[in-house]
Amino acid sequence: MLIIFIMESPITKMVMFLGMIDKDLERYVTNHVQGNGYPDMTRIRFAILRNIQMRGEVNQKMIAAMAGVTPQAIHRHIKFLEEKEYLKRKAAKDARSQEIYLTARGEKTLSSAFILAKEAMEKYFKNISQKEIESIITILKKVKELPKGL
Repeated sequence: MLIIFIMESPITKMVMFLGMIDKDLERYVTNHVQGNGYPDMTRIRFAILRNIQMRGEVNQKMIAAMAGVTPQAIHRHIKFLEEKEYLKRKAAKDARSQEIYLTARGEKTLSSAFILAKEAMEKYFKNISQKEIESIITILKKVKELPKGL
């Protein structure tokens, strides 16, 4: 009986909808970017390029931490982006690691993909007014500020 109550609670429905929207939006944006000239650009690869752009030169461990995965898991994405000449590696001061930075091609690709992603998000949310979006943001900020570890 308790399980049925939990499944029908407004909070559970909200969490379920947020998860569905996140997955649906990711799919929509990725398809839009891939269909407009960047067939190999995934959410994680976009995030890697964006994080490098925002932070400058970083190492694989830092990128993995930003993405919330292990350095081993991020390795193949970095290798792919390096093969496509979107980023390069160079020896760091600590000889045991390498610093990774964006190339001019990486900057240009990221800029174009970012425009496409923004365009897709605007289309996705086209039926929601600016006022409604601001209300949703306000509510989500309140949720994020709730005490952790309750």
